[in-house]
Amino acid sequence: MSEPYEVLYNRILDATATFNIPIKIFVMFVVVRFSTPEMRSFSLLLLNGLFWNFMANLIFVFLHLYPMYPAECFRADGMVSLFSKSETFGHIMFCVLFFCILNCVLALAFTFPYRYMIFAHPITVARLKKHWIIAFFAAVHVVTASIFVFVYIFWVVPSAEYPIKEELLEGRNLFCFMPYGPDKDHALLMFLIVMVQGLVIGLGSTFLLLLSIHRASLICNNAYLQSHKRILWTLIWITCIPLFIGAIPLVIALVTAMNPHIPYAKFICMVSIILIANHGTAYAIALIIAIKPFRIAVQRMVRNVLKPNATSVIVVSNLLLTTENRTNAGQHLSGIDPSSNILI
Repeated sequence: MSEPYEVLYNRILDATATFNIPIKIFVMFVVVRFSTPEMRSFSLLLLNGLFWNFMANLIFVFLHLYPMYPAECFRADGMVSLFSKSETFGHIMFCVLFFCILNCVLALAFTFPYRYMIFAHPITVARLKKHWIIAFFAAVHVVTASIFVFVYIFWVVPSAEYPIKEELLEGRNLFCFMPYGPDKDHALLMFLIVMVQGLVIGLGSTFLLLLSIHRASLICNNAYLQSHKRILWTLIWITCIPLFIGAIPLVIALVTAMNPHIPYAKFICMVSIILIANHGTAYAIALIIAIKPFRIAVQRMVRNVLKPNATSVIVVSNLLLTTENRTNAGQHLSGIDPSSNILI
């Protein structure tokens, strides 16, 4: 029997998908179209993170994860239930979702060492071929995600073979995992390790860059140093959003998966899933606000959208005035009020 809050939970995720997908597409368009030549490489890293976040949101459009705690199972709600009721299909969608989340974490972590290398070792970076850098980042994505998929497969257990039968409630579209044992520990711990590594890479690169900027400022204090410092703090600010709205709820959700018997584990996991589904939009909007070329481009697009309406009113008004001067004072044009010079 379904609980009343299940409908609310699914409707929130539907609204999230409807709101988030267009924003992600728009922000990726802005990054591709309006990145300056000086920030092309940096914009590729930003686009990498936005792409994987968009793919995760795309999965959320079809798959609504409903935790069946205390059983180590999830129910595949949403549109995915209309396409297939197979456990295997549910596992594939769930695995692809976490594949995208892992790559999103890695993509955010990549931006910080890149910024440090550009400032502290520009000659080395100049000698490196761009396609080799892209190949390296792609290899990290593929290797890390492939290891996760490998350990994920061993964590899976068919619902018919779930070892704790009294915890497994009857329901459709369920897909389950081993509730205990090393296979479960390996999958969840690997995910936590990747997140911690991303945090260490970001914090370590930030510290090294601040140290390099401080050392350079002892020799000279010019606009170049201030520019890098401003970019770094902008990067830290916009990264705090996925950290607090995305990473922390993700860790909380993983903790509930590690111990689904804790009080209110189901509700905590559901709230965490909602936050995870929305953090990318907040991050995308922060990118537009914080990075000047993107902010100016969006401001111009908004003005261009609003400007034709104002221009059309002025043109029509001038046309009416000219026409009115050419007509007799007692004549009225059909559909036009001469006293206000606007269309009725």
